[in-house]
Amino acid sequence: MGNVRYAVTYKPSGDPAERAYAGERTRQIAKEWSEGMRAGTHGEIRDFVCAGDVDIRVIGSDNALLDTEVPVRQLLEQLIAKLSIPPFLLGLNWSTTERMSTQQADILTSELEYYRRLLEPALRRIGTAFLRLPAQTRLPAARRLSRRRFGGVEQHQSAGRDRACTGTALERPGRGNRTTTGSQRCCNWKGVILMMYQNLKLEKGMYHITGKNFSEVLESVDPSASYAETPLAGLDAFERQLKRFDIHVSGPCCDRVEKFFSTTDSAVLFPEFIRRAITAGMEQSILSDIVAVHTKSESGDYLAAAMTDTAAYTVKGAQNTALPGSVYQEETTAIKLTKYGRMIRATYEAIRSQRLDAFTVTLRSVGVRLANSILLQAVDKLESDAGSIVAKAGSALTYSPSCTAHSPTLT
Repeated sequence: MGNVRYAVTYKPSGDPAERAYAGERTRQIAKEWSEGMRAGTHGEIRDFVCAGDVDIRVIGSDNALLDTEVPVRQLLEQLIAKLSIPPFLLGLNWSTTERMSTQQADILTSELEYYRRLLEPALRRIGTAFLRLPAQTRLPAARRLSRRRFGGVEQHQSAGRDRACTGTALERPGRGNRTTTGSQRCCNWKGVILMMYQNLKLEKGMYHITGKNFSEVLESVDPSASYAETPLAGLDAFERQLKRFDIHVSGPCCDRVEKFFSTTDSAVLFPEFIRRAITAGMEQSILSDIVAVHTKSESGDYLAAAMTDTAAYTVKGAQNTALPGSVYQEETTAIKLTKYGRMIRATYEAIRSQRLDAFTVTLRSVGVRLANSILLQAVDKLESDAGSIVAKAGSALTYSPSCTAHSPTLT
């Protein structure tokens, strides 16, 4: 099988005449043999006829055949192992009964893991919603569940609204004198809530959520409202993650940039730190003082709407007459949005030892300059929409002395 090679051997007899033409006969045999083999590749059958002692053998036919049973089985095992399919599903009975039971147990385990991945997010949402409920709403339900499950007896030491947190004790039969008060349970719930931000899995994919930045994604999975009346109240989700990894961005104990890269999860926070620093610099510009509304646009053009007033607001309306009107409609031409940004190139060796507060000042300066560039475009837009602008000489306002009126004039 395969590409077979042949050895054609011509042995001349002892006749001197035959030996004299041995070379010519050898070349003739080789030519006819090559033409016959070439014709066989095209499906044509030719017979090879020769005179004299000619021996034709297949090269390697004298060797013993290799035992291919074991290598083929190993090859199949490798292929099936790569496909993660049990052999008995393909009709290959290689395993014993015990090994087949193990593989069937693996299939059952994978099914259970699938249902766990399917149900765990829903159960997590239910548990999180239960933990976020107020104590007055959550603890009575917990007591009812405890009575049904343990057959416990409730003893109320006080009445009113405070009994859910201070006046409840559960006794579980068969477990000695172990009791748990409502105030202790409230502390336990708060402890669970305080631990939520420390168990978040930070991933780079959180930066790719459409319509949300990294801080907004963190707030959606770790709302700040859950930390009301706790030591972490007043911190947003990003600041809680900084506290989780003990990263100080300002103050006398300010850390260096390399602190962000101490773990894989903390390194995910570094791009958001840069964005916040640049945004803080942009907010220092007077651009925020002249901007009334921020609108996010997914395209490169923005079609605004404007109010058109043709009648003066000082016109008085009489009876049975229509009031002066204004028209609010979209503009005929769209505004071409311009992209502003800055590519900052730096090596890790250049910034790793920088203090975070000093690095923040550098990033804020970038934000201020970007905001000033946007401010220049905004001023140009205001000037073009305002129409003609008349320049007045002078820079101070003066008032003419008069007893009846004070009219400002420019000088």
